[in-house]
Parts: sequence; C-alpha cells; structure tokens
Amino acid sequence: MTANTLDSRAKLLRNVESLHDLIQKQGRLRPLWLSGVVFGLLLILFQGIYLVGASDRHERYQQQVLEEIKLRVSVDLSTSLSPTLDGGSSLDQERLQRYVSLINDYNREHALPVTLSGLVAERPLNSNYFSITTHFEGPFYVVYRLDSHAPSHLISPIPACFALFFAYLFYIKAAAFRSRSRELALTAPEKTLLVVDFEKRVLVHVASGREVSMANKPLCFYAALSEYCLKHPDSALHIHREIPEELLVLSKQYFRTLIGLGHTVRKRPDFGNNLEKTLSDIRSALDELFGDDVSNKHRVYPRKAIGEGSRSRLHNYALIALDRHAITIKGQRDAHIQAVQLPA
Repeated sequence: MTANTLDSRAKLLRNVESLHDLIQKQGRLRPLWLSGVVFGLLLILFQGIYLVGASDRHERYQQQVLEEIKLRVSVDLSTSLSPTLDGGSSLDQERLQRYVSLINDYNREHALPVTLSGLVAERPLNSNYFSITTHFEGPFYVVYRLDSHAPSHLISPIPACFALFFAYLFYIKAAAFRSRSRELALTAPEKTLLVVDFEKRVLVHVASGREVSMANKPLCFYAALSEYCLKHPDSALHIHREIPEELLVLSKQYFRTLIGLGHTVRKRPDFGNNLEKTLSDIRSALDELFGDDVSNKHRVYPRKAIGEGSRSRLHNYALIALDRHAITIKGQRDAHIQAVQLPA
C-alpha cells in the first residue's frame, strides 16, 4: 500500500470522526433549540390569551363599579343631597363638589378604576357620563373617567409557567423520539444493492429488478472478489501484480458451483490469465445494470485505472467501498458465504 493511499485513508477517518462528533452535538442541541422555539411561541400564545382575558375582566369590573357608583349617587341625591332652597330648587354646587371629592377619595383608597369629574345639569358633549333623574329636579349628569389598564393587570408569570411546562414536555418527547430514531437507524438492516445469482448466471439490481447476464469466468471472479474484499477490506489488488492465491481459490470454488448447478462441463478457466479483460467484462455488466444509480454503483464497482504508465500500474481494483450488506450471492455456495467471518 502506497504512502498516498495511507494518507488518504487517514484523512478519511479523521473526517468521519469529525462528522460523527458534529452529528452527536447536533443531536443534543436540536431538541433543545426546538424546545426554545416552542417556548417562545407558547409564551406569545398564552400571554395573548391572558391579555384578552385580563382586559375583558377589567372592563366588566369597571362596569360593575360604575353601576355601584350610579346607585350610590342616585340614593344620595334623593336623601343627603336634597336641595337647599335658595330662591329655587337647585342643588348647592359647593356641596356637590365636596361630595364628588369624597367619592373620588373613596375610590382611590379602594383602587377602584372610576374617577368622577362632576355633577352637571347639562348633557356633556365629549365626556363619559350617566344620567340620574330625581323627584325634585333632573335629570343630572354624572361625568366620570375610566382609569387606564395598569401594566400589572396585563402581565403575569402564569403564561410563562405554562409555556415552560409544555416546552419541557416537548423537549422530553423530542429527545426520546430522536434517540429512538437514531437507535432504529443504527439497528435497521441495510438494503442489498446487488444479487449475484449463480442459478440464472445473472447480476440483479435489487432496487429496479433489472438483470444482466454474465459469462462464467467474470461471474465467478466477481463473486470471489467480493468475498475476498469483505474478508480483507484493506487489501491492495493491482493489475500488474500476481493475484492472491486465496482469491484464485475462491474463484475456482465458485466455478465448481456452476458445474454443480449443471451450467457448464467445460474445463476450469485460468482466472490468473487476462485479468484486464475479466475486469472489463465485470465493469460493463455493472454499468449496464446500475445505469444512472451512480451513488450505489461505486460501492460494488472495481475501479478503473487512471493515468498512464506507472500510475496505472499502481491502480487498486479491490472493492474498497464494499460492505457486507451490499452484495448477496445466491447459489450452492450460500452456506460457505455465511460461514465467512465478515468485518463488523
């Protein structure tokens, strides 16, 4: 294995570790971040509901206080504020002002949201008022002012408490769901991409069901190559170097599988001869089989040589991206394939 290959593998491992750390950090932060968003939205919702309810309660309270003041003034005008005769039957204005001041002092002491401005005989034009009719004179108009909402009536910690409670429940559910999804993703079996079918002597693209037939020699060598690369994931196989003995033995065993299935009675081919032609046949079949599915083809594809001369001589045709779920071999050697100790 060359120094460039070792450096490339080391960089790839570092990138994978960095990506793993980033995914773990995002896995912890994302439920928390979503919970913060949920908290903000719920706080706005609950505070709005509370604001509408508080405003409605305050308005009804103002009307209740106003009715009580109206009843009190009506009774007082008929009793304690009965007119003093001063050349007529009009009320003493000084007494009325003192009476209004007494009412307002009482309202302030009890934090009632109504302030009286005066009692007048003429209908006010631009003021709030209510009218009272007495048996001796009338009607009288009581002018009043409603106090504005106090901020303490409109803001409460209750909406924030509810929003925090539901946001916390959301965080627990989101974290549990994310953890469960990650566990399912880790434990879910990967889908098979390719089936090497010795009974039909074809390669099958599982996703589309497409089949491509292959000659005996490339079919056996490709099955042996996949098994060899699973057992030796770091292997370096080069065109101009001798084929490993184990790979040749596996190829011959797969050829005996064809004989056992009755597909051939010919003499066993020389798998060490004309390797470039064998690999070319394999690539042609995979190109036809996978079509536009390039993202999955590279996992089961013996790479082509790149460059001329010494660069192509160092080319590695091993299935370096192959994993144990990518290829399924169908035939009499299935039992042998299952017995092979595959990398985890």
